[in-house]
Amino acid sequence: MYQFAAAVRAGKNGEIRHSGAICLQSWLTQPVWGHWRTDLKWLRRDSTAHGFRGGPGGVGIHILDFATCISGQDAAQVSCLLKVFDKVPGRRIGDYVLDANGSATMRIMLRNGALGTMAATRFASGHHNDLRLRLSRDRDGLEVSFKICVSAVARLSVPLRLRPGMRSDVRPPDGL
Repeated sequence: MYQFAAAVRAGKNGEIRHSGAICLQSWLTQPVWGHWRTDLKWLRRDSTAHGFRGGPGGVGIHILDFATCISGQDAAQVSCLLKVFDKVPGRRIGDYVLDANGSATMRIMLRNGALGTMAATRFASGHHNDLRLRLSRDRDGLEVSFKICVSAVARLSVPLRLRPGMRSDVRPPDGL
């Protein structure tokens, strides 16, 4: 990931104009690391009274950190639309009020003025912990996707003045 970040930050292929990112997790729909209804380490993540803030405070911060790390740009502005879904009747299991949101969409403006959209959810069945980022620069584009513990892929768009619409895969650095 840091190899891609260094290439973007070098700015050889232009300035970022738009970004799009998504974080998909499924731990509320399938017991990937344990069952959230019976395992307190997961159940507490659905309760704001137990210190968790839902999408933007959990999976949302993963995608925001991922995007700002690779882009080399801090977020200057962020606005969110959050959703709390009913997970059990009455939104409560014992002492746990299930009021933390499970999905979030975000609009961001990076420090350089580029705009972006982000989404994060804990309801993405079949996606254990997937991250995807697309950066559109004024001379090319970059897409980086990680399926945590499974694979990492990067695609680099060839500069538009050379071959419109062409993309090539770039092998991720070892250790990802």
